[in-house]
Amino acid sequence: HYLFSCPDCVFRGNAIEDSHQGGITVHQTHDALVEDNVLWDTRGNGIYTEDGNEMGNAFVRNVVVCTTWDVCHVDTAITDAVFASGIYLHGMSNDFVDNRVANWQNTIFSPGGTVPFGKGGAWGKICPRHAPFGVWRGQVTHGGARFGLYLDNQYPRDLDRFGSTEWCTVDNTWQPCGGFLRDWEELFRGPNSCDWHKADGSDNGVLNVIEDSLEYHSTFVGHYTLGDIAFDRMISVYNGHSMYWKVSKTMVDQLTPHVENSIFANDQGEFSMGGSCTRFNGPAGPFTFYLRNVSFAGNVGDAALSAGQHCGLDQ
Repeated sequence: HYLFSCPDCVFRGNAIEDSHQGGITVHQTHDALVEDNVLWDTRGNGIYTEDGNEMGNAFVRNVVVCTTWDVCHVDTAITDAVFASGIYLHGMSNDFVDNRVANWQNTIFSPGGTVPFGKGGAWGKICPRHAPFGVWRGQVTHGGARFGLYLDNQYPRDLDRFGSTEWCTVDNTWQPCGGFLRDWEELFRGPNSCDWHKADGSDNGVLNVIEDSLEYHSTFVGHYTLGDIAFDRMISVYNGHSMYWKVSKTMVDQLTPHVENSIFANDQGEFSMGGSCTRFNGPAGPFTFYLRNVSFAGNVGDAALSAGQHCGLDQ
């Protein structure tokens, strides 16, 4: 909590159980390590990056589990029950590697659209839905009553930000400004680095890749609107929707596939969840939706691939 840049901060090998206001919160802290922890029935959320400017932290090999999703589906001071999530993210510019999350309302959730200007001391100084991700590799999540992986509304962009160790003047006070926008004073009144385009009119996006995800036994996997985020080597099996995606854009490099080297599958055998199918509901919009080396297999439901699933409809 408010440790700013803290590369010596390590939270490792702890067991947290049966809490009523979440598990591990990283708040206005950067460059820390959260590793090899087990969280059990930490109601409301498990791991939480709070204000949106948190950056450079690493979350590695943590296990976040509820007995059943409804045990942790409660209102807390952090969030309403509908947002209860094993990993709940406002601060996006952090590394997530080999974490395991099971039996939540949402296993991993980044509600970028609900906190467009950050929270707390970072309010008005960051745009979380446009903050680039760190390394994102090897997550396994299952048992999402609503969503498994749920990135909601994220469009990472080339933000002009203070580094984790930098200071600046805010309200006539010299203070740590890690993760804040350098041009935050323009956030509400003029062009700034959260915008779609750079000053020269070029795309301001930043390519991010979600690697080696395994998703199963959730009602949905995916997001509402998502751009410049690609999925590589994803396996989504036995879900109600193996991918749910409403709106996107051509990748900023105009080369990277939206999804590649991935498998979306289902059967009606003993491991199948009731109502599950291969259904990949893809996005619509004036762009090229690019899949490469992607396999669809098993019980397809209404269609294996339904791109343009939300065309012409309100969000």
